[in-house]
Amino acid sequence: MQPQLDANRHIIEPLLSRLKELNSSIGSYEKSIQNEDFSYVVKLSNGKIVLSNEIVDDFGLNPAFVTEEQLKWAAQSFVPSTITTAMPKPVIQSTPPPTSPLPKEQPTEKATDSPVVNNRSYQQPEEKKKGFPFMPIIYAVALLIIIIVGINMYNKNEQENTARLENERKTAIMNGIRNNIRSYVTATRSNYNYSSFGGIWNLSISVTNSTEYMMDDVRVKVRYIKADGETWKDEYLDFSYIRPYSTMTINAPNSDRGTSISYEILYIKSNALGLR
Repeated sequence: MQPQLDANRHIIEPLLSRLKELNSSIGSYEKSIQNEDFSYVVKLSNGKIVLSNEIVDDFGLNPAFVTEEQLKWAAQSFVPSTITTAMPKPVIQSTPPPTSPLPKEQPTEKATDSPVVNNRSYQQPEEKKKGFPFMPIIYAVALLIIIIVGINMYNKNEQENTARLENERKTAIMNGIRNNIRSYVTATRSNYNYSSFGGIWNLSISVTNSTEYMMDDVRVKVRYIKADGETWKDEYLDFSYIRPYSTMTINAPNSDRGTSISYEILYIKSNALGLR
């Protein structure tokens, strides 16, 4: 699945308005992207927020389907944007070495005209040459290293905070599903044929997994009921490895007695949710 831009915006914007009642720091909607895991990353005017596919779908069907606990966890996943001011790059100024003046050509004079000090010709002292200015470059490099290290530390902290908030969000979603699993995993029956003298056939039971987690085993009990209301027999159907967001159907055994049936889910097992 390719990421989708602004998918279900007509649902997300009203949902954000509801979340603002629980967290007034949440800004206004700008855009959203639906990832491959079906979650929505919503860019706000002052940060971002991650919404699960379940809460968006449930809110779109009926806002009353979304519990107060789910809304609180969603509101707490808001991550405000941090405004940072980029530090100006240091301007490295260097002073070129001075250009030594070319020596002037001295006129040829008689040896007797040059001043003599201790029988040696007098010479002016040479001007001391200035070295290349290394210190400003060293300071500039050190400052640049400090800036790079600071930026890397800030980015690392931001990544760790984002990962922590994402883990907390996933844990909250998982706990909400696990505590209300029978609202997410449901069983239905098909139409079936029966005889007024007794007998049921062409009955099938379907189990729907409305979560993003694998259901390893779901057992459904089917009860065949006689015309006088007494139980004729019970049959048990095992649904194994129901994939996320899918439905599995199994045909129930035919019966030579009974005019009606009842059914119920006995247990649900999911290693991904810790249901064993």
